[in-house]
Amino acid sequence: MKTTDIRPSLRISPWCALILLFASGCENPYHKNYLSTIQKWPGGVASRVLKPEDEPKLVTSNNMKSDSHSLLEDGYVLLGRAKFRDPKLDESEALEQAKAVGAWMVLVSHQYVNTVTESVPFSQWTPDQTTVTEQTAQIQRDPNKPPVTLQNQTVQTVQGQFQTTYVPVNMDYYEYSATFWAKAKPSPIGVLVEPLTDDQRKQLQTNKGVMVEVVIRGTPAYEADVLKGDVLMSLADEQIQTPDQFFDIVGRHQGEPVILILVRDGQAKTLSLTLSR
Repeated sequence: MKTTDIRPSLRISPWCALILLFASGCENPYHKNYLSTIQKWPGGVASRVLKPEDEPKLVTSNNMKSDSHSLLEDGYVLLGRAKFRDPKLDESEALEQAKAVGAWMVLVSHQYVNTVTESVPFSQWTPDQTTVTEQTAQIQRDPNKPPVTLQNQTVQTVQGQFQTTYVPVNMDYYEYSATFWAKAKPSPIGVLVEPLTDDQRKQLQTNKGVMVEVVIRGTPAYEADVLKGDVLMSLADEQIQTPDQFFDIVGRHQGEPVILILVRDGQAKTLSLTLSR
């Protein structure tokens, strides 16, 4: 009996299969893990966000905190952020999410976490298998004649199918962070403020006032030498209670000269400035 394989099977490297698996279309992790922050800003910041003038820029950051503060001082606002842990990926995927949310710029960073050995499934296609079996037999029909040789050929086809196997793979995992930024018209005064902490209230012996977190370059506050860490106590003869109430005062006096009273290093200080419109 003789068996002949006339259609050999297709051999696919496990690594090729893994590449096909990961390239099969996963959801963008920057979109999946995106958290909007724009509505948390006081003072109507969301209404002052400007539309991008060009394609968003991708910037790799070695110090997200410092770079973020610098962007705030340049008049950018944080639209949202994404943070997740994944194997090595192309950080340019963050640009897709930046376009979707109207960001001018996206800061990205990643840090190695660990290496994990994982069993990764992959599917391999085994094509149709066709075999031909030949059988030979001799039949003595007439004793006075030589035997007759008969041949029979059988063709059998097995349909192709996918077969899934598991391959151990060492996966390097990284902690990814991205922040999405847009340029915005600054408020008429040009500062970002936050409520006082309990320790600051005790130190100042008051529940009133807000602390300056950022002074935007080129604004009335910047030109009047308002500094980060100053505690703003009153503006235009109105006591400052909360960030929202502070920006309400600013809005009602835009375009006007005003007196700003603040506390710096425990000492009261009075500044004169004109709010922009």
